[in-house]
Amino acid sequence: MSTIERTEAAPVDLQAVHPRIRPATTAGRVLVRRPADAVALAAATILLIVLAGRAGTMTTVDESLVGLIGSIPAGLRALFVDIYRLGSLWMVAVVAGVALWRKYTALAVTVTASGLLSWIVAPLLRAWIDSGPAAAFPLGRIAVFTAAVTVTVPYLARPWRMVSVVTLAGLAVSAVYLGAGLPLDVAGGAVVGFAVAKAVQLVVGGPANRPTTTEVRAALARLAVDVVDVVEADSKWTIAAEMVATTPDDRRLLVRVLGRDQRDLSLIAKSWRWLNQKDYEPNFFVTRVSEVEHEAYVMLLARRAGAPVPDVVAAGRAGENAALLIEEYSEGRPVDRLAPQEITERLIAEMWAALAKLRDARIAHGALSADRFVARADGDVWLTDFSTATASATPDRLD
Repeated sequence: MSTIERTEAAPVDLQAVHPRIRPATTAGRVLVRRPADAVALAAATILLIVLAGRAGTMTTVDESLVGLIGSIPAGLRALFVDIYRLGSLWMVAVVAGVALWRKYTALAVTVTASGLLSWIVAPLLRAWIDSGPAAAFPLGRIAVFTAAVTVTVPYLARPWRMVSVVTLAGLAVSAVYLGAGLPLDVAGGAVVGFAVAKAVQLVVGGPANRPTTTEVRAALARLAVDVVDVVEADSKWTIAAEMVATTPDDRRLLVRVLGRDQRDLSLIAKSWRWLNQKDYEPNFFVTRVSEVEHEAYVMLLARRAGAPVPDVVAAGRAGENAALLIEEYSEGRPVDRLAPQEITERLIAEMWAALAKLRDARIAHGALSADRFVARADGDVWLTDFSTATASATPDRLD
């Protein structure tokens, strides 16, 4: 593990020293509107149009599924009837009631709105599409239950998520077994419920789903990083969430946390840039851990080349849905926060020197802007945020 030289400066106000750090003042879950939800809504709408064009037809796949499900013993009919009843508004009311009891007001609102809208939208679409005298596309009960599951899952622990998904699958099988609709009708109902849920989440918001300070402290302990305090922070300049950890010897570490929301934003931003720039070669990663490990690797290369980059302490997993990168805390202010008279020739020369060393090492930062440079009290400049950096970059990428 890399070491960090201890500074003798007295403890200071993190907000005053580093304007990007703002301690959280609210407890509980923070609601956010995700760009990924808008993308999911658009994709579901397109899929619904495709499925609607085939409504009322019996495909080979439909015939095979109907035959397979129809072979289930008749003695289980009562069980399937009970399962099928879960796709009713009373189930939505139960979930909303439990959410209120657990003081998850946002969940109660979203599950109620999603369930009611699905219950209204499904028959309206069925009448509009009019796929035949026995039209069942999209199936309403499937839409209601899918909407409820979609908005509820982010609030649940993994075992309960699995229970919800398995129950939804059982409801789909029950619909076909009881003759309520064809597999295509079930698929249509599921897409409608999913689309309605995403639309509601875009309006109301969903849980931020990023690790708490307690979870980050536990993750740091697993990585053998001893800290006495972790302060949750917000940042508008980086995709990753930021936290500041204080060690027993008063050193400060910047912990960049990459959760689901931040990863979604990263994927969308990279995809959009790839579509708009012919020569852009984005780095896509399968897991969040691999993404932060890549960032740590590039930072270590840059530091070895002599570039003024914060020292990397560790990188690894932070709870179930996030990964973290721990680096030396940049004592100073982002260059974009400096007053005009503070932008000196030395400062500009230091910034260009940092870029020259990166280029010599064939490292492309990928997101250069004034807020990525931190002006330190000793007059040096540090370059931060290597989340979009590339090692062994091509000349075009370096340019």
